[in-house]
Amino acid sequence: MPMGSIIKTMMFYKTAFWKEKGLCGEMTTDRGPVVCCMDDTKPDGSHPCIMGFVLANHAREMENMAPEQRKDAIIHHYATVFNDNRFLQVLCLLNKINESDIDQEEPLLAEFPEHPVEVTIIEHMMPSVSSFLWCTGAVLSGLLAWYIPKYIVLKLK
Repeated sequence: MPMGSIIKTMMFYKTAFWKEKGLCGEMTTDRGPVVCCMDDTKPDGSHPCIMGFVLANHAREMENMAPEQRKDAIIHHYATVFNDNRFLQVLCLLNKINESDIDQEEPLLAEFPEHPVEVTIIEHMMPSVSSFLWCTGAVLSGLLAWYIPKYIVLKLK
């Protein structure tokens, strides 16, 4: 999916009529412009809203549409998916096309380890130092891995 090919939409209605039908207002589909949507009504019941996302090729197609065409496509999709014509009576549609917000020079997130990644000489040499016979080397290196850190901590105290 190309960068910036997501449109976030918010449809506001007079009432949360989907709850009256026993629906939760969530939908996921692979057909139509809106791939997934969810109920974004505030906890106190004010501002009934369905928030949806238009992704990938659908978003690229809708970028070039007029706002009214985009609105009609989305509300007709909701009316079809939820099988309720009340979705056509939208009060307000807000949509956000993020392509202009994308900074392609740098990544948005870079994850680094919390502590420097180091291996002490004891940890590095432990298997070879203790292996004077095949399997006993593995057993001894396990014992040393258990014993040496405790010994060092006791010495430091």
